[in-house]
Amino acid sequence: MEPTLVNGDRFVVDKAVYGIVLPSMSEAIEHWADPAPGDVVVLCSPAGDVDVIKRVIGVAGDRVEIVDGEVFVNGESIRRRILGPCADDEGGDPTDCELAEEGIGAATWRVSYSLLSPTESYAAREVPPGHVFVRGDHRDHSNDSRNPRVGFVPVTRLRGRGGDQGRTNRSP
Repeated sequence: MEPTLVNGDRFVVDKAVYGIVLPSMSEAIEHWADPAPGDVVVLCSPAGDVDVIKRVIGVAGDRVEIVDGEVFVNGESIRRRILGPCADDEGGDPTDCELAEEGIGAATWRVSYSLLSPTESYAAREVPPGHVFVRGDHRDHSNDSRNPRVGFVPVTRLRGRGGDQGRTNRSP
């Protein structure tokens, strides 16, 4: 989830916002709310039953597509503004990575892209009822909905919503 969260970061999660999930279970026993695009969520990954942190890009009924690295939701490109090279604390080449600000509606957040990775494509698919399409903020190195083992994530696998980390604006 870099640049939003880095190793060692802690953040608060509202575990009651979407439903009731018991610690030993992968799915909620009761579900009462769905996330909004741009929400940072903790979910039990369908690819291994491990808790991961991702950002919701598409919700039920949205049509998500990636063309040459550009993400489209319902035919409209997600806003993206390039901010510059990533800062590198480990002595690597900062020109290998680029920071950008993305947004859907009133919500905006920061992401990073590797300049060394090939551009990606993802055929247009509609998010089914009761599911979400998620991505990590470190776009090139994220095990997210683009992976067929993860795919569209059932909302019953959401464990909670994180605070407004990485958001520069949030709609009410």
